[in-house]
This record gives sequence, C-alpha cells and structure tokens, in this order.
Amino acid sequence: MISRGDYVDSDVCDPVAVVDSVWFRYEEDYVLKNIAFEVLRKDIVVVMGPNGSGKSTLLKILAGILKPQRGEVYICGKNVNEMQSTDLTKYIGFVHQNPWFYIFNLKVYDEISFTLRNLGVNENIIAENVLEIATELDIVDLLDKSPFTLSEGEARRVVIASAVVHKPLLLLMDEPTAGLDYNNKKKFIGIIRRLNKVLGTAIVIATHDIDILAILGEAKIVVMNRGEIVYRGYVGDILSNPKILIENSLSIPVEIEIAKMLGINWRNLENFNNLIAEVGKIKGSLCR
Repeated sequence: MISRGDYVDSDVCDPVAVVDSVWFRYEEDYVLKNIAFEVLRKDIVVVMGPNGSGKSTLLKILAGILKPQRGEVYICGKNVNEMQSTDLTKYIGFVHQNPWFYIFNLKVYDEISFTLRNLGVNENIIAENVLEIATELDIVDLLDKSPFTLSEGEARRVVIASAVVHKPLLLLMDEPTAGLDYNNKKKFIGIIRRLNKVLGTAIVIATHDIDILAILGEAKIVVMNRGEIVYRGYVGDILSNPKILIENSLSIPVEIEIAKMLGINWRNLENFNNLIAEVGKIKGSLCR
C-alpha cells in the first residue's frame, strides 16, 4: 500500500500551506487583496464569504491553477510558482464544486485510480489504495460501475476518493455542499472528519453555505469579503459572537439562533434532531 512518505517528506511539513501577501486580478480590479494565512497539519479550515468575495479564486491560487500577480504561496515550504504540476499533485487534492466537472473515465475504479497511475504507482498497490479509500467512503459497490450512472451524492464521493487516493497533505474543496439537503450535508461533513482523522489530511473548504458552521464548530474559519480577509479564528468563536457574519452579508445558522433564544448551549447541538431533543427536555420539565 502506498504511503504519503513514498513521495513527500510529510514529517517536516508544518504548516502545510502558507499564503503570503497574495494579490490577484483577472482584469483591472484585484479580486484578492493582500491575502495572508496558513494551514497547519490536520487543520480543517472553512473559507467563507458571500458570492464574489474571492474564496474560489483563493482555492485555485492554493492549488497552483492560478498564479498571483504579487505575493507567494508555499506548499510544504516550496514555492508553488516553482513546482511542476506533477509535484503539486503529490501534495494537493482538489474537488471542484460540480462533481461532474472532472469525471471522464468509463469506470469508477479507473476514475479513482487515475492520479496514482499518473504518479507511476504499481498496479497492485493502486488496487490496495483504491479499495482502502472506497471502503472508507462506502463506495466499494460502485467500483465496477460507470460514473455517469451515479447519483450526485455518489458522484461526489467518487470525486473525493479520486482527490485523496494518493493521500495528499492538503485537500481543497470548492462549494462541496452545494445542492445538498441538511441531512446529506451532515453525512458529507462526517466524511470530511474521517478523512482528516484517518489520513491526517488538512482540508480547506471554500463555501458560502452557512449551515455547515453548526456542524463544524471545531474548525478554523477565514471570512472573506470583496477580496480581503476580514476575520480569522474558530467557527465556535464566531458563532458565539456572530456580528462578523452579519456585517459581511452572511446569516446565522437557524438552529444556532433557535438555541440561543431558548437558552440552550448550541455547542452541544449537532443538528436539528438534537435541538428537538433539547426542546423536548425543557418542555417536559416545565409541564411537571
């Protein structure tokens, strides 16, 4: 089975990524302005902001897809501008917001194994790694199917498997919960947590989906607006004092608002089911 140490020196790689005073523009106006932050080993970082805030562009800068006009980006201490695309692939997995954007193989197995084949990994080791990640994501029964016959939820898991099968140090995800209902968002975040814990992969999620904050209370958060970082901290802290969300055209998760109105400690709530249970306890105590 392939390990990360086969092609990257992960033991000395912390922080995994550093964005140093990055400026970027497509045309005249800058869409990223003096962006600076870092991603540590095993971090989960939510990059949040309204549409047009620059978060998707930032992910593409981190992945080496776009090059900044000013500033530098480092992955494991290496300047991204000086790295070949094959070298970047060893360190980074990227998941586009549209799960069909990158799918092109005729079998799920071939889709997941594509990166490992490009890295020249032995077929027997490829098979072991594909089975390992397929088991982790509960898609073993899909390996012989065509990806074009899958549901969107299944396709998302296949794309995630393709992005992490080589055990990258950094996984970048652009609007991964778009189109998912609350229950499927919760399942998706469970997958993210497992990948972070089992593979030790740092994960950066760019999104404007406020619902995931109530599910990822332990994660770090970077809030962006108009190409600038306006807040860095932890999700739990910003939910306790959500003024920064409101000031940047972001709402507060509805279960957090309800919990606060009822005097319930929202940090103990993972979803509406827990909220209803807490409300039931209060109602029961009042009716005795």
